[in-house]
Amino acid sequence: MSLEAAGLFGTAVLISFGAPQFHFAALFFVGAGQGIALSNLVRTVVQRVDAAQSGLASGLVNSMLQIGGALATALIGGLFFSVVGSSTGVRSIGHAYSVAAVAIALCLLISGWLSAGLGDKKEVLD
Repeated sequence: MSLEAAGLFGTAVLISFGAPQFHFAALFFVGAGQGIALSNLVRTVVQRVDAAQSGLASGLVNSMLQIGGALATALIGGLFFSVVGSSTGVRSIGHAYSVAAVAIALCLLISGWLSAGLGDKKEVLD
């Protein structure tokens, strides 16, 4: 998740300083971090339940990902539009994007910190 957060911080910095030609590199880190974190998170959660309940756990994880995605879209979208206001200028939209990207990155770092110990415990829940 820290790789993804670094990419989001990078996009915010690149937008703020007006260097969109390097935006692809920061977005690469966002995508790579998402690919690494999501697969490991699902695997870690599903491994912690009994094999007979693994299908249920997988479905629950996917449902929570969908609900979390919808909620995050609403909250971050609200943040973006409250920052941008009624302005339609490129600078104000870029600033609003940077604020939203930093907010997402901070949420990722907090969630990574909260879930850091999940992979250590190998006990199976019944």
